[in-house]
Amino acid sequence: MAIVINGSGTITGVSAGGLPDGSVDSDTLATGIDATKLADGTVTSTELQYINSLSSNAQTQISAANEYSVQNYLSRNMTTASGDQDITGMGFQPSVVFVMAGSGGDDHLGSVGWSDFTKQACLFSESTNTSGERNLNNTCTVWMMESSSGIYQQGAVSALADGVRITWTKLGSPASLAFWICVMGIK
Repeated sequence: MAIVINGSGTITGVSAGGLPDGSVDSDTLATGIDATKLADGTVTSTELQYINSLSSNAQTQISAANEYSVQNYLSRNMTTASGDQDITGMGFQPSVVFVMAGSGGDDHLGSVGWSDFTKQACLFSESTNTSGERNLNNTCTVWMMESSSGIYQQGAVSALADGVRITWTKLGSPASLAFWICVMGIK
């Protein structure tokens, strides 16, 4: 094709990149093109590079990160010996758990605890009918006390492939008081 300079000042016979059809294909492009040249130009090269570390579809990974499971109304009898209680059926290994516990008695303890499996923390109310105290324990995730007598069970949590394990420690000889426990695991 001949190059023609027209009287109007336009040139014909030359196309973008010297290609006959005027298109630029991926073999013609160099690496390192600034991302602001793409779409409407609002995405930077740094922002575009963030997707480099994704292992699969971004939405699938975001959706999976929000998984949680609630295993509620489990129970623990205060007379039960120290030992492990496995709570399974979550469908994943949680990275964080929240535990709530309480009893039906008026003069007994309720607690709220959390753990990321490197730290344990438990906020509890001790014998609210007499002293109304609130306490924080950073060695367990769930705490159950029988009245204000100092007889208790406390539990620290650890992760399982499909839930959590509560390792209970009992102090004293409590009467057969049952506590309900609600465990929420977050993936």
